[in-house]
Amino acid sequence: MLQAIQQGESDPQVLAELAKGRLREKLPMLRLALDGRVQAHHQLLIGELLDHLDYLDRVIHRVEVNIAALVAKEEKAVELLLALPATGPVTQNYKNYCYYCSVHKIFPPTKSSYLVCTAQAESAFNSSCIFS
Repeated sequence: MLQAIQQGESDPQVLAELAKGRLREKLPMLRLALDGRVQAHHQLLIGELLDHLDYLDRVIHRVEVNIAALVAKEEKAVELLLALPATGPVTQNYKNYCYYCSVHKIFPPTKSSYLVCTAQAESAFNSSCIFS
């Protein structure tokens, strides 16, 4: 919908039809909300925001690939971690992140606020993670 607005579409009927999911249940209200005056500078700003979101998606992807590569190097430790009781994908990702932080000393301890990895992560990776 935002891409259509950025490209110059202003017809509320056309824009409302681009709605997806639960928003389609509210098409009449959406048509009313979309009936406005979008000017060239609005289109420019929407385009800039969409470009920024695309950039952030690319950055997130690069970071995820990097983390996956680092975690792959520690496959044995991950296997040991998953053997612990009450561990699953969420716990695993958190502990992998803590391990990565501790190894690379990304988040040094602070007095204000901190989070300490669980004892399971310490025993599995023989390290701890403290970050704010």
